[in-house]
Amino acid sequence: MGGDIWDGPARERAYLDNLRGPEGQTITYERLGSTSTTDVILDIYEVSYAGLEPIHLYIDMYNYEAPQAPAGFTCAGPFLEAP
Repeated sequence: MGGDIWDGPARERAYLDNLRGPEGQTITYERLGSTSTTDVILDIYEVSYAGLEPIHLYIDMYNYEAPQAPAGFTCAGPFLEAP
C-alpha cells in the first residue's frame, strides 16, 4: 500500500473497501494483527464474502506498489494511487 501523505491504515481500509468477490460480492474483513520478517512488516486481514471460506491477506502498508486485486477477487472501481 505505502504512500506519502496517506496514513497507512486508512490506505489499507480504502484498498479493502474497494475489493469485491469475483461476481461483485461485498467482502468483509477484520485485521488480525501483523507479522514481520527482517525486511518487511505485514498486516494480516481475514477476508471473506458469501460463498468463500475466510482467507488471509497480507498487506504491506510501508512500501508502495500499484495496488491490484488478489487472484479470485475483483474491485468496485479503480484503486486510489499514491499522490
